[in-house]
Amino acid sequence: MTQYTIESSALVHAPGMFHWSMACNDRTWNEEGSTIAARLYMLCDLMPNVPARIVKKIAAREVEVSVDEEAGTVTFTIGGE
Repeated sequence: MTQYTIESSALVHAPGMFHWSMACNDRTWNEEGSTIAARLYMLCDLMPNVPARIVKKIAAREVEVSVDEEAGTVTFTIGGE
């Protein structure tokens, strides 16, 4: 059995944020937010080892992307990282 735990911090109360997140639906965000959420949904499984903060930047198109069709790779360059 595998378990994951979300812990509260001085900034975030984990149970409250979890309940709020689970209450979100297709009407919670504006069109831009919904578009980014759809990208996040697809990217999270595609890149399970990439930190969430980086996946968010990729979904928001805040990174440089280099696609190499021949090699079958996509490389992301994040400024300031």
